[in-house]
Amino acid sequence: MNSRTERRSSERCIANCQCWIEQESITLFGTVTNLSPNGLFLQTLPILETGTEIDIRISIQDAGDLLARGRVAWKSNAHNNGNSDGPGHYGNAPGLGIEFKQIKKGSELLPDYISRRPTASIPPEKKL
Repeated sequence: MNSRTERRSSERCIANCQCWIEQESITLFGTVTNLSPNGLFLQTLPILETGTEIDIRISIQDAGDLLARGRVAWKSNAHNNGNSDGPGHYGNAPGLGIEFKQIKKGSELLPDYISRRPTASIPPEKKL
């Protein structure tokens, strides 16, 4: 049985932000459903492979945009029979777990946004 451990170094907050990610000629749009200073979960089509380097633009509600460079840490193909190479914490939501590598603009927006949002409760992984 494969058991994954929680590797996050900071808590995530529940979020609802629009986000665009770009990699070469691919642009994906989705909704950030949880966010931390170190990364996010983007509910979108999980067509990028784990390890892919990407550019990120998050619209932080009424505060401005955060621009960052990141990496696809894992993906969830939940609508595809639950297949995932990630933690499996997102139920039926397909998407990408993204790790920030460098925040280029807007890093000052994160602490305030996160402090005003409830903590995201990540349920334990289902045992197969």
